[in-house]
Amino acid sequence: MQGLAYSASLALIVPKQHYTRAAALNSIQMSGAYILAPALAGNLYPLIGLTGILTLDIVTFIIAISTLSSVRIPQLSQNRVSQQSSQTIKQELTFGFHYVFRHPSLLAVIVFLSIDNLIENINFAILPAMVLARSGNNSAIWGELLTSFGLGGLLGAVTVSIWGGPKRRIHGLLLGSAIWKLSLIVLSITQTTLIKVAAALSSGFCSPFPDSSNQAIWMSKVKPEIQGRVFATRDLIAQISIPLGAAIAGPLADHFFEPAMSRSGSLTAFFGGLFGTEVVGAALTALTFSFTTAILILSQQTLEQIRFWLAGSLAGRDFDVLLPVLPFAGVGLIVAFALARQITTISLGGDVAKGLGQQVAWVKIIAAISVVLLAGSSVALAGPIGFIGLIVPHMVRFFIPADYRWILPYTAIAGATLLLIADIAARVLLKPQELPVGVMTALVGAPLFVYLAKSKVKK
Repeated sequence: MQGLAYSASLALIVPKQHYTRAAALNSIQMSGAYILAPALAGNLYPLIGLTGILTLDIVTFIIAISTLSSVRIPQLSQNRVSQQSSQTIKQELTFGFHYVFRHPSLLAVIVFLSIDNLIENINFAILPAMVLARSGNNSAIWGELLTSFGLGGLLGAVTVSIWGGPKRRIHGLLLGSAIWKLSLIVLSITQTTLIKVAAALSSGFCSPFPDSSNQAIWMSKVKPEIQGRVFATRDLIAQISIPLGAAIAGPLADHFFEPAMSRSGSLTAFFGGLFGTEVVGAALTALTFSFTTAILILSQQTLEQIRFWLAGSLAGRDFDVLLPVLPFAGVGLIVAFALARQITTISLGGDVAKGLGQQVAWVKIIAAISVVLLAGSSVALAGPIGFIGLIVPHMVRFFIPADYRWILPYTAIAGATLLLIADIAARVLLKPQELPVGVMTALVGAPLFVYLAKSKVKK
């Protein structure tokens, strides 16, 4: 709420032509914390202890509140406020969604922010582990990178505050993000400390440009009296991908990229010369996702296409689209149902299945082919509508015994039903606008995914 109030207040205090400069000032205090906080904490803690630091925190909070109280923030006229207060609670709650979907340019920015947040949180979730693993657990190098990033961010924020940023703010958002991700690519590839520091400095310098440009775009496009509700909607949609990125970063690095980059791994021939074959899963994860973001930013056509493939949709999916993939989906279903008894046996454990005469390896291979056929057909039809395959099987297992001859057909029916309900809700909730159905499934599936991931880690 503090962030929303701060953003809405800026539009009332700062002239429109200085929005980018004002937004960049926020980056100064954030970047300054990277530089000053570690040094201050290291020197003050031995002298005043935790109690002294908490006391200092309270004192600085009181100073901040006192300073804010002395500043006069202009208020909206009563007429403009009363016009908005006549809406019902439902209209108030859905106003931001209606507004965003009536403005395609703002919706495109939200889609970009969602992609960027997903990839950024994947990168930053594994970045400390990557740096420490590749430097022999040398925490001093990680500290140098944080300081360099903070110093670069401070210089970048001061530059934007003085210069005012690009005239076309969308260029500041896209190009700043592209250079930021390219710096992360360099950071993931190099093993030279000096180049790492330079990449962190460059990444930090570019970080205020997309943040300040994005904030200035929204402040200039949205009227002050509705900024709170619209900005809240923006943050809700754009930040859904943040916990998802943090949740999948570790499993991707440890269970996919790390084995693939072992001495006999499938990716060693392609990337072994860049990374070597030791503790490189995190580095390759960062490289892959940073490179993906750079491509999306630099290619407008690709960004437009990815909007469909990220959220998925059932709109316009008729028999002309269904017929080409129907044979593949049909074969996948037949194979899956035919393997139901064998999968049930394997679920008891590999040794038990072998003892019962089961050809475990062949069953797994054929089952994998069935999964590829079914998943590929579904994505070709409607895009990657997420979380259906995560939610439904767990729901079905609450009611059906551990027999895949029953689990598979009930899962198919329940999955189709859930997707139909989500599509109806997406069409009706913000009528006449239509939400992507993938957004509706993600609202339910993302929290469950995080819960399952944490449960897996605890086990």
